Amino acid sequence: MSKELTIVVFLKENPEPDDIEKVKIILEEAKTTEWRFIDRETARKEFEEKFPELFYLLAELSESPFPPAFELKIKMDNKDKFNSLEKSLKSIPSVAQLYTSGDFSRQVSSIGRIIVLVGMFFSAVLFVAAIFTIFNTIRLNLVYYKDIIEILRLVGASLSFVKVPFYLLGFFLGFLGGVFSVFFLFVITNALISYISPFINMIKGFFPFVFLPLQKIFQIIGISVIISLFTTWISIKSYMK
Repeated sequence: MSKELTIVVFLKENPEPDDIEKVKIILEEAKTTEWRFIDRETARKEFEEKFPELFYLLAELSESPFPPAFELKIKMDNKDKFNSLEKSLKSIPSVAQLYTSGDFSRQVSSIGRIIVLVGMFFSAVLFVAAIFTIFNTIRLNLVYYKDIIEILRLVGASLSFVKVPFYLLGFFLGFLGGVFSVFFLFVITNALISYISPFINMIKGFFPFVFLPLQKIFQIIGISVIISLFTTWISIKSYMK
């Protein structure tokens, strides 16, 4: 089954009538699935209908800021046919740009990959910082309670018994860190949604701004606890050699 591609042919601000007719002839000859001409005022009205929350952006403008355009759909069963159509349209002087649905998807995907990479970088930095902080917190507590540890050992307390309070501290730090991480993520997500709320309908199909499901929240807290306990074990082992 051939894939249908949507193409928008943007024209210059004041296209020549002859050029508009030439585009129509090319589209008729290409036997596109469907096509329509959108003048500047029609484009403005459609924008206001689709995004009423952005009406204020156009209210101050006496003229439509949108260029006239042709919107068409073509079956991608023949790549040479598409290339030929693209070449013919670009040869018309009044044609400013061709934009396909695939172009926007690729741009959104590129932005998404950049966001993921930036997120991974900051996650790695925070991960190292968390390990360093927990390690030193446990270490400071070991030093602070050094005398008590020695007394407990002298009266016959096992090493495992002495370690338990520090593992509990590590568990508490990990659990608290996971809860705070989820809380700050919730705050940042809601702040981002509030900031871009006027444009949310334009991009919600590509970026579903929803908070993490309950399962993911438990996973974050669980991983935080495991990392904290592992760091606590390293800190205790390095101190109680």
